[in-house]
Amino acid sequence: MAWAFEEVAAETLLEELHTAVELVLEELVNRRSKRLSFAQLVGAATDAGHLQDSERDLVLALKDLRKEVRHRAANGARDWAEEHWEDVALCVEKLVARLNRNA
Repeated sequence: MAWAFEEVAAETLLEELHTAVELVLEELVNRRSKRLSFAQLVGAATDAGHLQDSERDLVLALKDLRKEVRHRAANGARDWAEEHWEDVALCVEKLVARLNRNA
């Protein structure tokens, strides 16, 4: 909600969304001790039917932009966040619901 009230920078929102997706995917598809990369988690979730192709593409785009913004000071965080933050939030909500059903 802080994003909607312009209390959080777009770069921070990208970090938080990425972290939320990563943590939920870890619980959903990787209960082993071996750490998987974000892309591997997304692949496993897609293979298991937890993510549709469009959702896979969305969270991988988030990963790529976050990396560019964080490590290369790239632009585009605000535009991407304005267009996609709600879609990522809905994806996280869906994944959490699946996680809760599996618990």
